[in-house]
Amino acid sequence: MRNGKERKSTLSSLGRFRVQDEHLVFDEAVKEALASAFAENRCFPFFPDKDIVNGIRNGDPAAIYREGLISLRNGIYEAVSKNDQTVRNLFLSDMRLSSRIMGALIYIHTALARNAPSSLEDRRYVLVRERPGESTIYHVSTETTVISHVGPGPPWEEIPSIYFGLAVTDTLGDEAKRGETRLFEAFVLLLSVEGRAIETGYSHIDVFPAEVSLALNSLVEEVIRVSAREEQEYREILIKKKVRPFTDKTRQRSLRMLDMRVPGDEMNFDYGKNLRGIETLERLARIYKRGDDPGSLREVTRLLVAASGHDLHEIRDRANILLERVFAPKEFDAPLATTFINLPAGSEHRFEFDLPGARAGYLLRIYKNSADRPFMLEGELDFDEIALDYDPRSKKHRAVYRFERPGHYDYLVFRKKLKRAEWVFHGGCSGRVNVIPDVRGEIILEIFPDIHGHTKIYWMDGTEHPGLVYNEHGEVIRLGRFSDITFHLEDLARRYFITAIYLLGVQKRGSNREDWAPEASSPSPFSPMSLVEIEPSLGGDEEFRELVE
Repeated sequence: MRNGKERKSTLSSLGRFRVQDEHLVFDEAVKEALASAFAENRCFPFFPDKDIVNGIRNGDPAAIYREGLISLRNGIYEAVSKNDQTVRNLFLSDMRLSSRIMGALIYIHTALARNAPSSLEDRRYVLVRERPGESTIYHVSTETTVISHVGPGPPWEEIPSIYFGLAVTDTLGDEAKRGETRLFEAFVLLLSVEGRAIETGYSHIDVFPAEVSLALNSLVEEVIRVSAREEQEYREILIKKKVRPFTDKTRQRSLRMLDMRVPGDEMNFDYGKNLRGIETLERLARIYKRGDDPGSLREVTRLLVAASGHDLHEIRDRANILLERVFAPKEFDAPLATTFINLPAGSEHRFEFDLPGARAGYLLRIYKNSADRPFMLEGELDFDEIALDYDPRSKKHRAVYRFERPGHYDYLVFRKKLKRAEWVFHGGCSGRVNVIPDVRGEIILEIFPDIHGHTKIYWMDGTEHPGLVYNEHGEVIRLGRFSDITFHLEDLARRYFITAIYLLGVQKRGSNREDWAPEASSPSPFSPMSLVEIEPSLGGDEEFRELVE
């Protein structure tokens, strides 16, 4: 008893607090915060896959279980969305959320494969996406915060559960990039401590050894530090310096690294060497996009296209992410798009963001893509900037923008400072808007130009064969061209009452010699490097322009 009132329990939560803040972190307050997180679809519960845990325990790298972990993640989305396809699609389209959950699944399964008590494999784990501006599942200040919580779960589903924020495993990922494991060892201790708390009635009543307390406090410190880096600095003025162009020697070295096998075992790739190969390509892609050498960037991109089909999931996933960074009309290291919007041309869109600080000075930058060149270097970026207005009623920052022309636009939220700007990494603060022509009310005919010559309506009388040219053996040696469609366009409009046409298969064709390995057979007839070029055999740019005009 304290001052005639019952003292509120703080035994189910693990964290730290100032003595004067103890009344702020009682268990009921933490439970209320978790209930709100569940209501806002910010909680992602799951049970570990024991087969994956055993495999890692027996020496398998976690990376080979990626398919199983993806299946587990998708199962989480299914359960949380409660068969609401819209909610499920929002989860799947949020690349940052999916990446964070995948990282958490890997670290939890790896930790369970260590010396953690076997009972932890039967517990339910609840990953919590923290509120914007907060570092943990229940955050008052850097001195008073809750990193994890144990409880029986909701009344309708009483299952011993361990709750912690995604920022915890984000921190482990940040540590792994430095090649360290100190925080991971602390995470293993955290799981063991929480497992013991469940066994003692959801209460942390055991006294920790000094080294355990020190390790857990270090983990809390680092979680707060890493999660506080919500913004990443970038320079507004690019400093250009001469860089060496891409060479054939660099290409051959990169190919060798990507194809390196385990010595004495040609059936297995050398993961470490392959990873070094993709990291080299990442470094080169960053250098060339920031520079003024699109030819070298193209050569790096060709290697990334090849790596995007690598047998190792980690390699091909990183290659695909790097391709996204290369082709996106924004800075190479800018936040990846996590939200995707489709709009008809000429429409306005209201952007809304849940951000901390009513007067933080947020701006929205909208990047415009260009079809005039295959790559947009950082020195050629085209964008508009809009100040975000704070709405006190909804407590959100807003902006309105009209998208006049078709194309795709990337956007992100940032803050300007005196000599630099900072990207904001909160959920939903970076995305892509696909602006499509407004075709409401149009009657559209789909046409494959290369087979338009087979259209029987124009040659069934046996007298003429527009679009087809035969050799002396009666074999077709030329199919349809844009000029054939132009010639037939007036008749097509009169015959079918169409108001528009939709052309398919007009991109430049690929060749194994130019675009693929010599022994490869392309799964697509189109060149993977030329999806914006018009196929010359169809009439090229000249006939295409005549058709459009």
